[in-house]
Amino acid sequence: GMNQIINHLDKWKAMSCGMSNPKVIMKAVVGSRYPLDPGHQHQANYTQAFKSMVKNIDVLELICPAQIMPAYQKAIDSDRSILIAEFGDLY
Repeated sequence: GMNQIINHLDKWKAMSCGMSNPKVIMKAVVGSRYPLDPGHQHQANYTQAFKSMVKNIDVLELICPAQIMPAYQKAIDSDRSILIAEFGDLY
């Protein structure tokens, strides 16, 4: 889905002659390492890569459970699209 997020959603305003960006709330999960190691492709954290590639999407990396509710409240209150990256090991 990286293509659709970076080349479509993030560039929506530029491709639509200045129309406002759509508001999309996305959740991504960095896979858990326990009880079995699923391999790099399922536990890699690409949050920083997304942050460096998008300009019109907010990217949040949640590193502790206390951040979860405030992050989703921010997503609801914001007029921008948001990608929330959570860690499976937090649950």
